Amino acid sequence: MTRNIPKKVREALRKEVNFGCPIDGCGSPYLSYHHFDPPWHIENHHRPEGMIALCLEHHKQADYNAFTDDQLKEFKKNPFLSSDDSIQGQINWKRENLVFLIGGNVFIGAQNIYLNKQEQLLWLTTDEQGNSLLNLDMKSEKGELIFSLRDNDWLVMSNFDNIESIPSGKKLFFENKTEDLKIDIEFNNYSKVDFQKKYAEDIPARWIEIITNKIVAEPITVCVINGHLTYPFEIRMESTGTTINGEGSEITVMGSLTLKNVKEHIMQRGLVVGSGVLIK
Repeated sequence: MTRNIPKKVREALRKEVNFGCPIDGCGSPYLSYHHFDPPWHIENHHRPEGMIALCLEHHKQADYNAFTDDQLKEFKKNPFLSSDDSIQGQINWKRENLVFLIGGNVFIGAQNIYLNKQEQLLWLTTDEQGNSLLNLDMKSEKGELIFSLRDNDWLVMSNFDNIESIPSGKKLFFENKTEDLKIDIEFNNYSKVDFQKKYAEDIPARWIEIITNKIVAEPITVCVINGHLTYPFEIRMESTGTTINGEGSEITVMGSLTLKNVKEHIMQRGLVVGSGVLIK
């Protein structure tokens, strides 16, 4: 058996503590997984009843027996956060230049990225050091705000079935199965050579050349955003492209084009230098 914990076990452990460290006064959403009953060195296992999700600080304390098994079991039953509490965190990836890969589309030097002509998806502000700070809204089908990202600080305002924010801070994942919503945000750094290798099959060579010429200093910081949204219409963003579904409605995209009663329409991928729109 390896140290790689099965996905379903990780999800169950995070949900058990309401997606925050269960130790009194903590609640950090940046969780790791501690084996305590029995410890890993005594038996290699991934049984959720003998494991608990903890932040890195309290995980390290647990490794050195700061908490008894009975205390850890009590934290599992009665975690610090309740299911009604808001969950919040911060993205510490701050860079002067960001490359966004959103639903198969590439944006360089963007300050504003729109879903369509009316609805803003993502926008950037700048701190005193000139770093770009990320802002993003996630809405329910009725247009109610359920996830907000403001200047790299994020806040969950609704009950989600799955929230994953790994301790490195490079990845955020949120899923609400009732609303049929999910968003996946991931940051990575690449040298220009590694960037070319990584995206050789996903991004046309001429786009890669433009990106590497536009960004002079290394590394290239890439923010990948994919997911499934239902407002103002159904949008599925995947690495291979963006698909929209607007059955029973009209979708006005950038310019004067209006799409009526659209079903499973795959949008053309694009490279945008500066601000732009996803549904073109």
